[in-house]
Order: sequence, then C-alpha cells, then structure tokens
Amino acid sequence: APGSTLWLERTWDVGHIPLFAIWMATLLLRLPQPPALSAIVIRALLLASIAVSIEFIQRRTGRSFSTLDIYLDVCGIAVGVRLAWPALRALRAGRRHVLDLVLVALIAYGLKDAGMYLFDRVYMSGQFPQLWSADQPLPQLRFAGSAKTRMVADKDATSKRLLEVTYDQQDYSSLDMVVISEDWRGYSSLNIRVMNPAAKLSRIICRIHDLAHYANGGNFNDRFNREFLLDPGWNTLTVALEDIEKAPVQREMQMNHIGNLNCFTQHLAAPERVYFREIWLDKKP
Repeated sequence: APGSTLWLERTWDVGHIPLFAIWMATLLLRLPQPPALSAIVIRALLLASIAVSIEFIQRRTGRSFSTLDIYLDVCGIAVGVRLAWPALRALRAGRRHVLDLVLVALIAYGLKDAGMYLFDRVYMSGQFPQLWSADQPLPQLRFAGSAKTRMVADKDATSKRLLEVTYDQQDYSSLDMVVISEDWRGYSSLNIRVMNPAAKLSRIICRIHDLAHYANGGNFNDRFNREFLLDPGWNTLTVALEDIEKAPVQREMQMNHIGNLNCFTQHLAAPERVYFREIWLDKKP
C-alpha cells in the first residue's frame, strides 16, 4: 500500500551509517597496528567506490540513484575511522570533542528526514483522535499525491495556517494521506474541515482503505468511496465509520488497520483550489 513501507525506508536510511562504520572499522582492525595513513585512505576510498557502485546497480533494479545514500555511507566510513584509528582515539580531549561534534552534525544533516519522520510519528500518537491539523508541526509531511500543496496563512482567527491544495486536470489529481493513525475502533465518524474558495460548487471524492486492500487486489469494490459537493466557503465532510467498515463488498474493513485516506478529483476542466484545516475522528457517545 502507498506509504506502508515509509517506516522501512526511513529505518533503512539510518542503517547506512552503522553498516559502513562496521565495514570500515573491520578493515582497519585487520591492518598492522597502528595503521599507516595511506592504508586508511585506500580502504576508505574502496568503501566509497562500493557505495557509489551500489547506487549505479540500483538504477537497473527499478530504484533510483541516491546521493543521500552515498552521503550516509561516507558518514559511516568516517565513524569507522574515528572508532578504529588509534591516532584519533589518542587525540587530546578538546580536539577529540570537536571532531565528534563535527561528525554528529554531519550525521544529523543526513538523517534530518528520518528525524522529522520519527518526530511526527511521536507527535501523531499524542495528537490522536485528531488525524491531522494545518497548525501541527510539519503539516505537509503526511501527504503525497499528484495535487500541488503549500501552507498559507489563515485569515480566520481560529487557525493560523491552512493547507492549500491545487487539483489539476489530470485524470486523477490526488491528495494522499499516506502516514495515518491506523486504529479507528471505538470512534463514530470521520470529519474533514475543508474550504471551497470558489463561488460555485466543487466536487471532491474521498476514498479510504485498510492495509489488506492491496493484498486483495486493490479493487474499487474493496474500499470506501464517496463523492462530496463542496459549497462555497467552509464545509465539514462527515462520514460514519460504520459506512467505511461495511464499504468492501465481500468483507468488513479492518478498522484497526486503516492504511490510507485520499481526497481526489477527476477530469477537471480547469485547476481547482481548496483549503484543508483539520481531519479528526469523533468518539462514540
């Protein structure tokens, strides 16, 4: 399912550093001690060339060439040198601390995406049953899709920001919430606060599926779909979770494993713009 492996991608990013650090430290520890600087440089360049070669190989396996992966690999090589080269361990405390701070700063820069994802996951658990808000930190992080998005100031005093979504004229222009709290059991309805700035009705379609949806073939009749007409101004779209649970034709949706919420348009004659403020669940009385 879209977004279902995002946690693995972020974890994989982190793994580049210890993997290459272990390889570099192992190579250095197998040398006569203390190792010569030339031997260290040769082995560091060897591992760096392996890192680059891996990325070229990935281009032939359906994956993309990632300069970030190479950067993290080089950070791992530097960590391995720092840990396994006796000359660095023997530096005076002040110089050693400066070197360590530089390494930490370089690693933190490379892992900023993973750090933001981890922060948002922790924030999301405390935010529930609010699924998303334009006022939260990193409000665009949970979305993907073909529609263009940006954060804008809200003139209404009840909120500081809004997510501006511009749907274009593709067959399907989508705002895809791929990072989402999975367990909706014990709640009665899903609510989406959205504003239509146009002077006419605007049409939007919302679809919801669980993690089993794509394992079942990803068919139209195996998920929830509903069309909404947005009046000019603010709208609250409300869906009973019972309707979502019963939406698949041949089974019940797994309400403790919700995987995706997608609001999209079809075959627009011209681009249309809407503004999202908040998405939340209401508790059963």
